[in-house]
Amino acid sequence: MSILQKKWISKICKAPPLMFQNGLEAISFLELQALENPSEEFLIFLDLNMPGMNGWEFLDACEHRTSPNKISVVIVTSSKLDKDIKKAFNSPLIIEFLNKPLDAEGFSTILSKVQKFVTTKINS
Repeated sequence: MSILQKKWISKICKAPPLMFQNGLEAISFLELQALENPSEEFLIFLDLNMPGMNGWEFLDACEHRTSPNKISVVIVTSSKLDKDIKKAFNSPLIIEFLNKPLDAEGFSTILSKVQKFVTTKINS
């Protein structure tokens, strides 16, 4: 996620974005949050190509080790493979699949699906 995209998300979302170096760190965070605040919901922007644990492994871990009903995932990736798109929408966690870089149209698409995370309306 670029600095500009992080700043944009910070302006519209109820909570500031957190960034993790790899999927293992993110899973650990989600597991801890599930214990400390089980009602909290998360919007995750996921790249399929991550070190240590790729996006598919992360999704599998989310479905089996966390509270999947509390997670909404937007895949933001450079992959344009049909098999990745089809695989993504087989996961109940995925709400959108977008290609990098995210632009205003991509953010508008996301906003239309995740109003519960948003504090303000944005004109694109």
